[in-house]
Amino acid sequence: MSISPVNTTTSTFQPSTPTAATSSANSNSTLTMQSFITLLNTQLQNQDPMQPMDDSQFIAQTAQITTLQQAQTLTSDTEAMAATQAKGTAASYLGYLGTVTDSSGNTVSGQITGVDTSGTTPRLQINNQYYDLSSLQSLSYPTTPTTSTGSN
Repeated sequence: MSISPVNTTTSTFQPSTPTAATSSANSNSTLTMQSFITLLNTQLQNQDPMQPMDDSQFIAQTAQITTLQQAQTLTSDTEAMAATQAKGTAASYLGYLGTVTDSSGNTVSGQITGVDTSGTTPRLQINNQYYDLSSLQSLSYPTTPTTSTGSN
């Protein structure tokens, strides 16, 4: 009985520069957790039985999976927290006087009378127009009119 040798090939990943064709939104262009596990599984299935993967290499790759998963979770949690904080910040500006820069570069000032949180970023309503929270240049307390109560 004879065992034929296993032919192994190695390849090196060479990142390409993005072109118009490759820079389009392609969900398969990023390494997801599932594709990383599939890649590791394929590597284990196709390894040379006479020279199996080094234990330290396997542990390092397993640690990379965990690190990738934790980084993805941290990123999504941080983005959600920042979005919630921006909405709360915008809502706290109601009633204040705000100065914003509109899309034409003009400065607009007025009382903040509403907040729109339906989009990805909050928008402030000033003079019946909505402006992105990021366009806010200054904020001040509104002046309250003084009332006098005099006798006739």
